[in-house]
Amino acid sequence: MSRETTPNRATQALATAGRIMGGADVPVYTLQHLQSSEKHKAGEFEKIVVPYIEIGRASTSVVKFGDDCPTVSRKHASISREDKTVKITNQSQTNPTLVNGVVINGATVLNNGDEIQLSQNGPKMLYNTTTTGTARMGFTGKMNLVVSQAIKPYRSLILTLSAILLLAIAGGGYLIFDLTKKNEQLAVDMNKTKNLLQGQADSLQAMNKNNKELQDKLNSMAGKVEKGLKKQTIIIPSKGRADVKYSPAIDIVKPYSKDVFLLEAYQIIVTKPDGNVITLDGGWSGTGFLCEDGKFITAHHCVNGWFYNTDETFLTLNAIAMNGGKVVAKLRATSPDGRKLEFTSDEFKVDLDKLKKLQVNLNGEAVLVALGNVEGAEGSGDWAYIQTDKKGTIKYNARTSDNLQQGAMIHILGYPHGTDHVNATKLQPLYCTTQVAQDGLTKGIINTTNRGFDHGNSGGPCFWIDPKTNTCYAIGLVSASPSDASPIGMLVPLSWIK
Repeated sequence: MSRETTPNRATQALATAGRIMGGADVPVYTLQHLQSSEKHKAGEFEKIVVPYIEIGRASTSVVKFGDDCPTVSRKHASISREDKTVKITNQSQTNPTLVNGVVINGATVLNNGDEIQLSQNGPKMLYNTTTTGTARMGFTGKMNLVVSQAIKPYRSLILTLSAILLLAIAGGGYLIFDLTKKNEQLAVDMNKTKNLLQGQADSLQAMNKNNKELQDKLNSMAGKVEKGLKKQTIIIPSKGRADVKYSPAIDIVKPYSKDVFLLEAYQIIVTKPDGNVITLDGGWSGTGFLCEDGKFITAHHCVNGWFYNTDETFLTLNAIAMNGGKVVAKLRATSPDGRKLEFTSDEFKVDLDKLKKLQVNLNGEAVLVALGNVEGAEGSGDWAYIQTDKKGTIKYNARTSDNLQQGAMIHILGYPHGTDHVNATKLQPLYCTTQVAQDGLTKGIINTTNRGFDHGNSGGPCFWIDPKTNTCYAIGLVSASPSDASPIGMLVPLSWIK
């Protein structure tokens, strides 16, 4: 299957799934097995609803055969439907496909009652058209067909394509990949099956917690994560915009620098599903700030990094956390005047409801993960805070954060790229500015233009100066941008902090 056609087939499958679950009457045909095999009994039939399927021994095959059928290739044949015409094509380079006993060459039209055979002595199936469409099927039957035919065969591809929509935070990074037109359409189709995926994920979570074989695999994967993460003390983010300019903080903002902390996740404690605990050295960096009421505020992706990164290491941690284990990061916050605060990630108040549960294929196993920002620009859940007994000087204004006007100047303090641009023994947060791009909030966030912030600014305070009183208030925290090169920035308003 070529790279060019695969995304289109996945998109078509997901679009069909959306139509079916939305109540549309999609045509159905059946394949009746004429011989018993490891996977099928003679007389058993399968209803096919998607426009394209593959038949073979591969795990992605919709009609799948086992190793007891050695003359069936991994990708033996495909059946495609265009309007009312259904065609079968041989995909194997070594084994033929026969229709009514004749070896086919190229795409061959199937007619009601045709006999399909995979290789000369291979299994046989009977192709039947049916006047019954999906509209007359029950909800459970439709859902099972959608999951097995529209989602399961493409789950690895869906994970890969959806990963480019996720908030990447390795090393305090915060960027959402720039969407292309091709990916926008896939995102639309994926959204149609969001509720289905959520229901499937909830069921999978319950099953996985009682699945000993899966727990054993996750335990094994945890050991590999330990080796990978211990190779580096801090995961350094990828380089961002080269044209970002920083300037000295204006006098009214600079006094608050002392309460802007460099936040580092330096150790990760993993409790495996079997109860054993391993300690992983390494993590990421970001920014946090201490307010006058004792709240220490940062971004959610700076606290629970495994929920916002699809790197294999973080995805494994995610799977462990969601399938019977526990993952906790140890965090250290250091201020310019030398104060140090120690936290663990499970002490922070966060909004886990903003995470989307998805079933993904990890090392050949279907597992549940929870990912942040899977819908692109939605970032209103990217906040975290903890109430401390320490008092800072930063005032925040939640009401104003929802009602900023286009053109308002925002002043930002933080630690882009960790300690790359500061003296680690004498911290001073870097200062930059951005401007409000449109009135109020969009999807729960503040959109800005002329972005000055970069990787590692994540979680840092965004100040607005009241022109009437000349008072400086924190109104948001740094969250994301559509791409490295984009001048657009996204800030989480502090109205989300309750």
